Amino acid sequence: MLPVNKKNIEEYSEILYYLFIYLMDKKMKIKNTSINKAAASCIVPILLLFLQVSSCDIFTETDTLWDENYYNSVIAEYNYFQENGFTAAAVYNTSIYLINNGTLWNYPNKSIISHNVSKVYADYSNLLYIDFDDNLYVVSSYYDFFNHSSETEPYMQNVSSASTGSKFSLILKNDNTLWAIGDNECGQLGTGDCNDVSTPVQVMTGVADISTGGHHSLILKTNNTLWVTGDNSYGQLGTGASNDVSTPVQVMTDVADILTGWYHSLIIKTDNTLWATGNNYYGQLGTGNFNGVFTPVQVMTEVADISIYDYHSLIIKTDNTLWATGDNHYGQLGTGDYNNVSTPVQVMTGVADITTGSCLSLILKTDNTLWAAGGLYFYNFPFPLQEIMTDVKSMCIGSRLVIIRQDGTAWIHNSNICKQITPDLPDFLE
Repeated sequence: MLPVNKKNIEEYSEILYYLFIYLMDKKMKIKNTSINKAAASCIVPILLLFLQVSSCDIFTETDTLWDENYYNSVIAEYNYFQENGFTAAAVYNTSIYLINNGTLWNYPNKSIISHNVSKVYADYSNLLYIDFDDNLYVVSSYYDFFNHSSETEPYMQNVSSASTGSKFSLILKNDNTLWAIGDNECGQLGTGDCNDVSTPVQVMTGVADISTGGHHSLILKTNNTLWVTGDNSYGQLGTGASNDVSTPVQVMTDVADILTGWYHSLIIKTDNTLWATGNNYYGQLGTGNFNGVFTPVQVMTEVADISIYDYHSLIIKTDNTLWATGDNHYGQLGTGDYNNVSTPVQVMTGVADITTGSCLSLILKTDNTLWAAGGLYFYNFPFPLQEIMTDVKSMCIGSRLVIIRQDGTAWIHNSNICKQITPDLPDFLE
């Protein structure tokens, strides 16, 4: 029998993930072999119990209609917003959360969560927000490790940012102290042990930025040193070994930016070089091969920004060219084929911003056009790199793709439908 614990359940889910993709491919390629809708509707929710999704959301439960041919989903939309002016979005559980002039709305529940909101954080474990007075609120915690009964009372004060991993959170305060709470099986909280924490504890001082992966944490200090803690089974901490770490250790200097995938990490240094460490099964590190890395290696120069999901990475260079590497099963790299890539390849020019989801890449160009490649989720029929909208300001990938345009309108988009959130649309799109 296969051992099951918190660390390796994601590894087993990967087998289910690609088994389902294989069956979907067979459905489309072999006439006499098919998976009926009933079977698909049973398989997908089971898989999604195991598959973690982007740092933006959790998958919606039942608000999809199955397309007869390719299992594309049509979003059942509720619409109630009375005005434009949206500035940010996040997706959590079955709802979309949008900030409209400081008001945090829950869509489709047609409710106001709070006024005076400046930032919202959501992943499949937690929904948190920070108000303009730097108070942190816990709206929902899937695993309830926050042990906080009130959604209307501040959970912590003087908070500047937060980052959430699998059932744990790191919280950065205005005085640059780092606090941690939640699951600590691999030492990802950096407390010096592996005991779970139900009340935030201070971990470090002098911290400028944080990034959390599945079970590991990267900590960037104000002196540009990089510190790491947590799961290191794939070398994602970059310590040169594979032992887990429960007390943060320094691994690099002159670091400007950090980003974590589930089992790998990318680092931009102050000289704009890109470094990578950790799992590289699909080539997501961009090292030119598919071998794992346990000590950070330089991958590229002149790098301005990065976005990574579990197994693919997007890179913007200082000349605004877009480069991609890693898993490409659904064409999410935008290369025009479905072959995995281990050396970053140039995809586009004139790119301003990027974000990645499970099987999808979103590219915002300098002319404010939004481009996409891949599929919103693995059951969506994949599409090649293409323009999907103009006059875009920002975007968020979750169980739905949420887009905010330059005029402040909010839109929901998936592989076969795009609608503006307005009060005059019917409750459900049929």
